[in-house]
Amino acid sequence: MSGDPNIIESTQSIEDALCPVLMIASPGSGHGKTTLTALLARLHRNKDRRVQVFKTGPDFLDPMIHECASGQAVFNLDLWMTGEFDIRCMLHHAASHNDLIIIECAMGLFDGQARNTSADLARLLGVPVVVVIDAKGIAQTFGAIAHGLQSFQHDLPFGGVIANGIGSPHHFQLIRQGTPARVPLIAGIPRDKRLVLPERHLGLVQAGELASLDQWLDDAVEVLLDSGISAGIERLPEPISFRLPKPTSSNINNPCVGALTLPEPLAGKRIAIARDNAFGFIYQANLDLLSSLGAELCFFSPLENEAVPDCEGVWLPGGYPELFADQLSRCRLTQMTLKTLIDNNTPVLAECGGMLFLLDELVTVDESAIAMCGFIPGKAQMRTRFQGLGLQSLRWPEGEMRGHTFHHSEMSIGGEVNGDKTLEPIAYGIRQRDQGRGEALFQVGSIRCSYFHAYFPSNREAVARFFGSHKISVH
Repeated sequence: MSGDPNIIESTQSIEDALCPVLMIASPGSGHGKTTLTALLARLHRNKDRRVQVFKTGPDFLDPMIHECASGQAVFNLDLWMTGEFDIRCMLHHAASHNDLIIIECAMGLFDGQARNTSADLARLLGVPVVVVIDAKGIAQTFGAIAHGLQSFQHDLPFGGVIANGIGSPHHFQLIRQGTPARVPLIAGIPRDKRLVLPERHLGLVQAGELASLDQWLDDAVEVLLDSGISAGIERLPEPISFRLPKPTSSNINNPCVGALTLPEPLAGKRIAIARDNAFGFIYQANLDLLSSLGAELCFFSPLENEAVPDCEGVWLPGGYPELFADQLSRCRLTQMTLKTLIDNNTPVLAECGGMLFLLDELVTVDESAIAMCGFIPGKAQMRTRFQGLGLQSLRWPEGEMRGHTFHHSEMSIGGEVNGDKTLEPIAYGIRQRDQGRGEALFQVGSIRCSYFHAYFPSNREAVARFFGSHKISVH
């Protein structure tokens, strides 16, 4: 940072931002959080309200649904990965520009590492939690579950409960009778196949499915409103005040985009980013961070065999290359132009699926071996179960990054690279949950690759140095 006192002073003069906000939680996965969040976003969007959706945790998949529902990019909130400072900045910005903020929780309300659960976030921010509970197969017991969630932590701001999977008006009446008066029962959601989110492969929403998803959202909202038990979800919650936090020496290297005026070490540099159905695991915050560093962003599709644009850096994000392996094996123009950039020592960041694309070979779950780019010696074998999952930190040569891992493949790297018959990791990640050894980081010429998905705002300076060989001066 430049050290100009006017920069910090200007942030203190910004007024608090007021906006209705609610957090959608549940006792665990499978209760309908994602569906409810998407329907709420679409319902209020259809009322000409600007809706900003956030997702707790590092998830890439549900945000794809919510982006379609709300018409706006979705951002992640995680006290460890994104940090409290960025969270407060993002929420202040969202409150200043929207009519409603919806935060969908990951997992169960109290699940996660200590001091990094959705409940912890709700208590820190004072955001009311609305818990959706699958009521299929239960009646009065619903009230006991709701009461337990409300009272488990005495200082949790609890907004109420929504009963999902209601089979009949009588079923909803039993649930209402069994729910303690001190637990607000906001609404019910009928058990209706028209309210079942369309099937997705491992959560992936492909471009061709967006039109049908868009129509499904509009139709499902009408089903919900016509049910006679869901009227409560139309009401906006009370506004909450969000204050822009004051930058300090500990977070000045990690500001949310737009909070401060900072140097642009990537000004004049172009970064080419793969983005299509095979490579879609992209945090919007990463794109915004690169733009805030001054970079010009351009996109290309390996699936469409597009040439990689002339650039000073390449990012190959994760995704599902295994679903399109045959097509990717034939994208000769993409491979040729990427190879030219690599031969010219252009920095390439290949994450997870992006790394698999650069290997010699990708072996599918049915044991079909498909040739990939061959820029990294080795192969990956797809598995049916997770081989890596969870938050991690990983020290790049430029500094420590935070992010997470999420993959169904095992990789073996080897062979000769520039006369060297071994290829050893230059670093290993550290798992946040138990401090054990995490994903390996490799450097193959100008290619940096790992299963690790980096959250770029966790170390602005490291990202700038990797893509631009510039160092930000922090005073």
